[in-house]
Amino acid sequence: MKHSLVLFLLLALVLGGPNDTVDQLRVAFTNVPFADQVTAAAVTIEEGEVPDWISGSLARHACGVFGETGTESDMLNRVTHIFDCIEMGQSYSFHKGEVTFTSQFYDTNMVDIWLRYKENMNQSSVWWGTVYSEQNRTAMEKEGGNMNKPGKPGAVPAVSWWKAGDDVIAMSEWPSGHKVDVHKMEALGGYQYQDNDWLGGFGNQHSPAHEQYGEDGKIWSSAAVHKYDGDIGKNKRVVYTMDPVTQKREVVGEWTFADTNLTLCTGKGEVYPDHNGRLRQIHSLQITENYVVVAEPSYMYDPCVRKFWNDSQAGWEQEFKYEEGVHGNVTIMSKNGTVVATLDVPPMMITHVLGSYEDKETAELHFDVLQYDDARAYTYFTYIDVILNGEEHPDNMTQVTRYTVNMDTWKLKEIRDLVKTPMKNSFEFSNINPAYQSKPYKYGYMTKNVFKLHGAVLKLNVEDGSIIEKELPNGLFPSEPIFVPHPNATHEDDGVVLMSGIDGGREKGFLMVYNATTMDVVLHATAPKLTLFGVHSKFFPFNVGCNETDCTPEETTPSNTASADFRMSFLTSLAIVILRVI
Repeated sequence: MKHSLVLFLLLALVLGGPNDTVDQLRVAFTNVPFADQVTAAAVTIEEGEVPDWISGSLARHACGVFGETGTESDMLNRVTHIFDCIEMGQSYSFHKGEVTFTSQFYDTNMVDIWLRYKENMNQSSVWWGTVYSEQNRTAMEKEGGNMNKPGKPGAVPAVSWWKAGDDVIAMSEWPSGHKVDVHKMEALGGYQYQDNDWLGGFGNQHSPAHEQYGEDGKIWSSAAVHKYDGDIGKNKRVVYTMDPVTQKREVVGEWTFADTNLTLCTGKGEVYPDHNGRLRQIHSLQITENYVVVAEPSYMYDPCVRKFWNDSQAGWEQEFKYEEGVHGNVTIMSKNGTVVATLDVPPMMITHVLGSYEDKETAELHFDVLQYDDARAYTYFTYIDVILNGEEHPDNMTQVTRYTVNMDTWKLKEIRDLVKTPMKNSFEFSNINPAYQSKPYKYGYMTKNVFKLHGAVLKLNVEDGSIIEKELPNGLFPSEPIFVPHPNATHEDDGVVLMSGIDGGREKGFLMVYNATTMDVVLHATAPKLTLFGVHSKFFPFNVGCNETDCTPEETTPSNTASADFRMSFLTSLAIVILRVI
């Protein structure tokens, strides 16, 4: 019995388990001290080794400040929704079998204000306009001039990363962004688009955070736009490209919605009565070889906020409403700008996507998405008090859904769930091998239980519905899995999956590297400093997203080996002790 107990303890030490705590999770919603910024700092190897072929940086949109989470105060002293933190940039850089960690606050007016209050939101409150979080109007009015002070950006967009030629742009849900050196995490200024009135007098209301890429290097995206003459609004969605060479955005195609008449708005909180004129929120779009697919959910903009704005509410809290009785729209447009299909689908919400492609043999177009029955992924489950309430996500919170369209008739043929493995469906942050964008593919990678306890990384086989699940060790909370192909890859899943996140036990960041074929752990490393939750990540080689010609690290003495040797020596010694006991 004693021998079995010792072996069990050894396995628990090495493999971890599902015993996360809410206190560990709360660490992910605290603050990174300004003094804890580092550049190219060594990590500690907990298990495995760094594949020597990986070269580049895993860039993270990270939160740096949430405020005084978990404390009581008569004043609003913390951010209440995960989308509204003070942002920072973090990266893990891989070079010749070594990994280093960089964590930097951007040089912004927002950070300057935080420092002026000595990094204490008990003194400053929440002084910026938010998407969903509670706001302090008094603090906003006091610091509004400082947030808009010339010479620095107020903040840097912190949702997604776009590759524009050799530049990397930090983006949000707006069709403009900020250049960042993703290897040193330095903000380089607003991206200089070389176009003026590219929307022809229309104004943007919303754009997807996630982009697609053409074979010519152009970026494909979309924008929901409107133009008002008094109370009458013209509304449409455009699909556009951005050319990294010319730095110009160009509208390729569009479709219109009904005109809106603001005289029909009756007061604060009263939604516009005709859903046909309401623009819709999309977080992602998809492309195939010849088509652009825009799936617009039932999460809809309310134009009445133009007339009856409520200062007591956050932006999206009042601007967007999920309409459970309004069907979703799927528009398929050829890349020459011709709309070939407008499909009516059941009410839904889509956040992220997997693959999309045309099957020439069956004359079918498939597109795969992460789908919800409502908008609570934004409007409920990402509020920090809900995250920390200790409750699990509901069963079947997310569906991995395939839509199949007949390309002869352009009619919807089928909507089906791709997951066949019985499990509690709480999936997010889906990605595939980027080389298989617009092509038939087999594998997708996702996070399970994001922003909750018992996080895991998943590999989904979209052909047979099977899943490989790898739960993280105790106290580790995951973010987005990123596939990086081997430079000499011979098959779709020949590469690694990189995942960073929060080690709530050590109060530091962590990095996991998985063999993308088997999902076995190749590397588990711990950052020297704390990381918090954020949103999206992406991997970039050293010659992309660099303020110099190339950000490849200079040759240095290996920094990670000693930690790995110590761990192996420790485990070897422990094994010897156990054998002696046995």
